Amino acid sequence: MSGEKVPVPLPKIIVLDLDYTVWPYWADCHLYPPFSGSGASVRDATNKKVRVYPDIARIIEFCKEHQVPLAVASKSPETDMYNTLLRLYSCTSTSYSSKYTAEVKIIT
Repeated sequence: MSGEKVPVPLPKIIVLDLDYTVWPYWADCHLYPPFSGSGASVRDATNKKVRVYPDIARIIEFCKEHQVPLAVASKSPETDMYNTLLRLYSCTSTSYSSKYTAEVKIIT
C-alpha cells in the first residue's frame, strides 16, 4: 500500500455498504445462520463459504495505514447476523492480517 498514490486530502471516514459491496450477495437472503469458522473459512449452516470481495482487504489496509476511520452500513434489519459475520470474518484470511481486525458496532 505504501507505494500507492494517496489522495489529498484523505477522507474523514469511509463507509461501506455490506451487501454487494463487502460480499457478493444479500447476506440476509443467501446465507443461513448459525455460522462457523473464522477468516477465509467462515461457512453458513448449509456449509456455503462466506466470501468477501478481494479489494476489501486493500481498503482495510489503506484505512489502517492512513488512520482513516472505516464504517459499515446496511439497510438489513439482521444486525445480529451481520455483526456475527463481520466478527467471524475478522480479516484473518491468507490475504488479510490480524492487525486489521476491527471492532464492529452496528447502530440501528
